[in-house]
Amino acid sequence: MSPLPTFNAENIFSSDEIDLVDQLVNSVGIHDVDDSGSYPDSGKHGRYSGKTTANNIHWNYHRCPEIEKILTPKLEQLLQRQLLVTDAHILEAKLPYLVHTDFIHNNQGHVPEYTVIIPLDTYDSVTVCFNEWAEDYNDFEIFKQSYQGEKKLRIDPGFAVDRLNHIHPKDIVYLTVHDTFAWRKGSVFAMDRRYFHCSDNFVKRGLPTKRAIILWTLSSSTKY
Repeated sequence: MSPLPTFNAENIFSSDEIDLVDQLVNSVGIHDVDDSGSYPDSGKHGRYSGKTTANNIHWNYHRCPEIEKILTPKLEQLLQRQLLVTDAHILEAKLPYLVHTDFIHNNQGHVPEYTVIIPLDTYDSVTVCFNEWAEDYNDFEIFKQSYQGEKKLRIDPGFAVDRLNHIHPKDIVYLTVHDTFAWRKGSVFAMDRRYFHCSDNFVKRGLPTKRAIILWTLSSSTKY
């Protein structure tokens, strides 16, 4: 099955709505630390060994009606489908994520649908979504092992140097850009969880961190 449509929309939520969700999640959520052990590619490259990649605040989306009533109506209108969220958290990224998918995350027997990103502020940073995608795994290394296409640079060299300088040049030749999402407060990016994607190197651009609401959704009707 081909990937779902991608949505890249500005000004979906007001600043007050975003601030209220941030406050509510902080009051009900559970904090955890994402270290290099769960970081994509950490075992092979080890570049973040001993460092915190992100701080997260998780909450049960469908048991927090105050948050649902802010987010769900506008997201369902944008996506044109019922919202079934299997994981909801506020991400406080400390290091830029490498290339991965979000396919394998708490799917509970349902078919994964969207990764939704809602920045909590405006940052000089982008999420890069690639045309390449995979089912049944998150690991870019598996994709590379089975790749049979031509290996050449198909991403604008200036963009690669400016935004993707944390990605090994030998990895970039497998990829083409599907969409880029600028992190603006109140905007929404929704991409099929099968798409490979990554952060830009926001740390090298002088940002110590960036924060966003992250939702992983499931099909409300289709099961495996």
